[in-house]
Amino acid sequence: MVAGLTAVGAALSGYSVYRAGKHVQPMEPPRTSEVYLTEASDRTRAVKRLTRKFDSAGFKGTKVALKANYNSADPFPASTHIETLQAVVKSLQDAGAAEIVLAERSGMGNTRRVLEDRGVFKLASDIGFRTVVLDEVPAEGWTEIGSDGLHWLRGFKIAKIFRGPEGCPDMLP
Repeated sequence: MVAGLTAVGAALSGYSVYRAGKHVQPMEPPRTSEVYLTEASDRTRAVKRLTRKFDSAGFKGTKVALKANYNSADPFPASTHIETLQAVVKSLQDAGAAEIVLAERSGMGNTRRVLEDRGVFKLASDIGFRTVVLDEVPAEGWTEIGSDGLHWLRGFKIAKIFRGPEGCPDMLP
C-alpha cells in the first residue's frame, strides 16, 4: 500500500514524495550530475578511461573511504566485481591517496563472511588498503542525519567514516 502511494505520489506530483499518507516537499529540485558510460570487458582499462574524465590531483595525500556493493556473497553483477574494486583502488593509489579504506555493510548476510567469500580481504592485503566492517562499528562511530529537507521522515544514520576525517578522526588514523 505504501509503495503504491509512493509511486502514485511521485508520478502525479513531480518531486513530491508521499509516504504513509504524509507529503514532504524537498527544499530544492534534485541536482544533476555527469554520468559516463564505457565498455568494460577489461575493467582496469575501463576504470582508467573513466578516471581521466576528472582531475584526480585532489586525491594526493588524502584519506579516501569507499563504499562498494557487497550486499551478499553472490557474484557480479549482484556484487562489485573484485577486478573493478582493484582498479578503483589502484587508480586512487596512483593519484597519490595516502590511505584507502573500504567500509562495507551487507544487507543480506554476515558482512565479514561476504567480504571473505568475495575475496575482498585478500585483495586488501595484496594491494594495500584497509577494510572496515560497518556491522562491527560501535554506536559512537555513527552519526544521525536529521530529516529536515529530506524524504526520510525519521532521518537516517551514516557511518562517521563517510563524513570525512573531521567526522571520524579515529577511524582514519
